[in-house]
Amino acid sequence: MELYSPNIHFAILELIESKLLILYAKHFVNVLLKEQKNHGQFYTLRKVMRFMWDQIGIKGNRKRIEIFLRGTFQTSSNWEVFPQALNVLDNSCMKMRSFLCEFVSRLTPAAHIEIKDLYWYQKAAEQGFDNAKFNLGLWYNNEIFIEKDEAGRFYWCQKAAEDGDKTAQFNLGIYYYYGVGIEKDEAKSFYWFQKAAESGFKGAQFNLGICYQYGDCIEKDKIKAFYWYHKAVKNGLKQAQYNLGIYYENGVGIDKNEDKAFYWYQKAAENGVKEAQFNLGLCYENGNGIGKDEVKAFYWYHRAAENGLKEAQYNLGTCYKNGDGIEKDDVKAFYWYQKAVENGLKEAQLNLENCRFNGIGIEKDEVNIFYAHHKPEERSLNAIKWIENALKYEKVKFIPYKEIKNTQPLCKGRFGHISKVIWTKINNYVICKKLINTIDNKNNLLDAFIHELKINLHLNYSNRIIRCLGISFDQKTSEYLLIMEYANGGDLQSYLKNNFNYLTWNDKKKLAFQIADGLNYLHNENVIHRDLHSRNIVIHENTAKITDFGISKNQNDQISIAYIDNFGVVAYMEPKCLIDPNFPYTKSSDIYSFGVLMWEISSGYPPFKDNDNIVALAISINTDIIYYSMPLFALYL
Repeated sequence: MELYSPNIHFAILELIESKLLILYAKHFVNVLLKEQKNHGQFYTLRKVMRFMWDQIGIKGNRKRIEIFLRGTFQTSSNWEVFPQALNVLDNSCMKMRSFLCEFVSRLTPAAHIEIKDLYWYQKAAEQGFDNAKFNLGLWYNNEIFIEKDEAGRFYWCQKAAEDGDKTAQFNLGIYYYYGVGIEKDEAKSFYWFQKAAESGFKGAQFNLGICYQYGDCIEKDKIKAFYWYHKAVKNGLKQAQYNLGIYYENGVGIDKNEDKAFYWYQKAAENGVKEAQFNLGLCYENGNGIGKDEVKAFYWYHRAAENGLKEAQYNLGTCYKNGDGIEKDDVKAFYWYQKAVENGLKEAQLNLENCRFNGIGIEKDEVNIFYAHHKPEERSLNAIKWIENALKYEKVKFIPYKEIKNTQPLCKGRFGHISKVIWTKINNYVICKKLINTIDNKNNLLDAFIHELKINLHLNYSNRIIRCLGISFDQKTSEYLLIMEYANGGDLQSYLKNNFNYLTWNDKKKLAFQIADGLNYLHNENVIHRDLHSRNIVIHENTAKITDFGISKNQNDQISIAYIDNFGVVAYMEPKCLIDPNFPYTKSSDIYSFGVLMWEISSGYPPFKDNDNIVALAISINTDIIYYSMPLFALYL
């Protein structure tokens, strides 16, 4: 249940309910910020204040007030006069003073208002002026020159509510409902909503409808829910217009009436309620309460989709796909299906995959779709079939295991063994990567293999990464192998160790730019590496290339991750990832790792090379204990 809870910073404006006043107020703010010292500034302020007084029925001594305003606001240097100028007003103007404090505190830079202003709110509140009590609660709520005090906020709000201030009554209902400044009490929440609603406060009327609809705070009563929604609608609350449309459409609390449902959907839609815009599109599409009209259905789907409603985005994609109400456009159909999926609409996933599979609005891609159709527990069972499809559609090349000779182990990592081999067909070195099982696999070894293969297939178009040449299969061990490009310069860490004294600054800059170019390519493809360090940068013909995408993440693929938690080399990892395994690894995390690589290229040393205790290192990094100075010459990199 979602209650109506407007921004109480502007509750004073709700008392006035005037768009014209808000317009004047915004203009006044702009004038003050620009610190214009002319007659127009004073005239604008006077016009705003006069309009405000007329609206709330305060008829004070205007000549006296105008003198006060002129002396206070004519120049920006006179802000400090404000508290003293308030003394010009006698006790009979106490209520006006309360409103004036409120008005100025809302519309002026906070730095210009002093703690003395709070004194006048307190005085006005103690003398029984309801609005001052409510405004004083706002001061306590928003930390305006006083420490935020929920109890103080509740106290003054309750005082104003008990004296009949409907805005305070409404907010008191909110406080009781959420337990703000007081213990949560749904019965009292309902009581104060009802008091405010009976006084004509539209937000409270809407909340009463919510309470009756969902049985929250009170026993369910659809008839009373309809009644209060209708009251709120009469008072112009657009959210209630949508709810009223639903009640008429489904015959809840009132006889079913599609014409009236359409009417209220239309009213709410025109007021910007995205759910109503979507329902209005459905009415036009299905002819509910109005004649069928595909063009208007498309229009309202488009309005709701642009406002972020995922169901409307899905329907809009279908309109573009079928040419309903708009010229057929496969590219836009794919775009809106993708938006719906990104916003969490599972129903759109199948349509999106169908577009990819059949090349609708995007290049045809049968291989990746086969795997995405299956649930995690099913994917392992169908992994062999997936690989067969990848080979069938020539997305990946199969390299017979008999063509691989002279295996030379190079290194063993956390997730796999790396060997240098000769591929006899080309009579040259390649890298053979065999994955190993770990407890960190989300599913199984084959699942991890497919994950890394998918990432490589997705990225296989840049000379800044180590490309996948194909896959092989060892029948003796029943293991699949990744066959990758070979880099003759080894990894970056070893390369710097062996060649640092021979590298010029131009050489170092070249390496840094090459890595940056590769990382930029990854991020443009929406891939996060998640394990960027100097062992995963290799050098081939003096060119840096990024490799090892075993724990990388394709942000366009909701299932694109093979290993749980955050991994990587501690010295290169974003500090927050070290202390929180659930901290989201983002593109910024990769960029942090790249910054560490820049340091390493400039210094020639791995970061924290003398610290072998990774736990202590992680703690030190997060507590700023370690200060590892960069060589002075690195400033010229």
